[in-house]
Amino acid sequence: MKAFINRREIAFEEGETILQAAKRNGIFIPSLCHYHALAHKPGTCRVCVVECTDEAGHTSMVPSCNTP
Repeated sequence: MKAFINRREIAFEEGETILQAAKRNGIFIPSLCHYHALAHKPGTCRVCVVECTDEAGHTSMVPSCNTP
């Protein structure tokens, strides 16, 4: 499957999060998910929020760490 991040086409696997796909393709998105001292669930800190546009052109802000 394919998607675009910053107008760059990338391939991603089914079920992979936006953050995982971005990292695998060398695109940096800030995140605190691996900072264990916070003891939080992914998606709660909102550091990795990105803007997503669907096929109809509607945009929304979503946490990239838990959005497939």
